[in-house]
Amino acid sequence: MAAVTILLTSDIHFAIERINPLISSSERFSTFKKIISLAKEHDIFLIVGDLVELPFACEELINEINKELQSLMDSGTEVFFLPGRSELCFDCRAKFSVDDIKTTGTLRTDDVIKSSKGNIFLYGTAPCNLNRTSLTRLPDKGFHIGMFYGDFDPNSEKKFSHCSISRSDIKNMNFDFYALGGCHIPRLFRIPEKILGACAGSPEACSIDETGERFVISMTVNSSKIVFIKRIPVNTISIQERTFDCSSIKSEMELADQLKEISNRDCINYIRLSGTRSFLITDSFRSEMTGFFRGLKIIDNTKRDLQVLLTEESEGDSLKARFYGTLKDRIIAGDSLLSEIIEKDKIAESFSTGGVLFCDS
Repeated sequence: MAAVTILLTSDIHFAIERINPLISSSERFSTFKKIISLAKEHDIFLIVGDLVELPFACEELINEINKELQSLMDSGTEVFFLPGRSELCFDCRAKFSVDDIKTTGTLRTDDVIKSSKGNIFLYGTAPCNLNRTSLTRLPDKGFHIGMFYGDFDPNSEKKFSHCSISRSDIKNMNFDFYALGGCHIPRLFRIPEKILGACAGSPEACSIDETGERFVISMTVNSSKIVFIKRIPVNTISIQERTFDCSSIKSEMELADQLKEISNRDCINYIRLSGTRSFLITDSFRSEMTGFFRGLKIIDNTKRDLQVLLTEESEGDSLKARFYGTLKDRIIAGDSLLSEIIEKDKIAESFSTGGVLFCDS
């Protein structure tokens, strides 16, 4: 069998900006066009799930997607698509279906398609059918690829569970490679001396937690084996993650100024605060940071000193707030014994918030 090149992507989620405007439609489409350009350098292009949020898609979007896919097929690249939940789990108000997406072949319910590019066999089943798949490898010589919308758990002995492929499934199906979608984190699965499967992840972030570069996966198959595989970054928008130590910061405005200095205004920023915090964070801080960056999420993992702890935790009408309010009042009133216990046991230093402090995206 001659060498065959394959490009793998998944989870593009066109039209997701209707429910999550983190990244615009034009930016997501710019990334898609990069992927199409890369795919034109390959024999086969695999899309594994969640190409488009069909309930929110418009005719113009579907036409633009099909225009790109058609140009790819006209260039000689085969396009194979496995629908995911975004295509299949929608109500009757959706105007489109997977039949409206132009491909060389769309796999749905225990389907098998042979590529014209060589002895490449593609197997796939829709998410709703994953727990009752009857896919098994054909006796034909070649490279056999399973396309699944689900997770990969080669250490499990269980049969198909909800969106999970186990060791027994791998043994029963006996494919050469498993191309996975539905997981936005890029992953590569290996067994001794063999790459068994891969998840390309979302090529453009679908939430602010999807930080760093986003990828597609390129591989070359020769003599029924993978002889080359690599991840290629394609994202148009980057989400930068960093940790910021608050130990030497004296006020919330100083914190705001320093975050503005160290963060990229044109990127989406995901910041974790660490260290010991001796100042309050109020609505003034939130007002100062709102709209300054393209997108910003701050997670507060700081340890708060006693006064900050008591003040922040005593806000509100909950039982917890009333407890801290009473504690604060007793210390202010001069309960030296209580202050001693807190200081001795370092109670204040043991409390960190560990929650979302700010989200502007």
